[in-house]
Amino acid sequence: MQVHGSSSFNTTRHPKPSTSKLHNQLSLFWHSNISVLLLIALRTLVLCGSEMDRIARLASQKAVVIFSKSSCCMSHAIKRLFYEHGVSPMIIELDENSRGREMELALIRLGCSPSVPAVFIGGRLVGNANAVLTLQVNGSLKKMLKDAGAIWL
Repeated sequence: MQVHGSSSFNTTRHPKPSTSKLHNQLSLFWHSNISVLLLIALRTLVLCGSEMDRIARLASQKAVVIFSKSSCCMSHAIKRLFYEHGVSPMIIELDENSRGREMELALIRLGCSPSVPAVFIGGRLVGNANAVLTLQVNGSLKKMLKDAGAIWL
């Protein structure tokens, strides 16, 4: 076969890798990685489960419980709002807690996004700063605090 400007093609064939060898390598790679991923997922579920129990236990210890980070400006604003209502909430600073990261992941699994501040009133998750501010604006926060025994007036 004649190609423009060339006398012939290079017809040297390169051997293809064995399909079964490639399949075996991919299979080994897949199975070893899937095992690692399953172990990580299982560990995460177990940790989050125990941390969810811990959060539920902490949330029921006081009428108002706030999971916070000391560096979070919204956490500071929400704490101040409760103090102004005369509430003395239990504050758990996740960034100062040895299990803080695990608790933060559990809060995310509970639906808190962003994870802080996460506010519990009467043992129930109210939500993040937006949820609390919405309750404040529509006037229902004070009633919730009274019903939970956080304030008396």
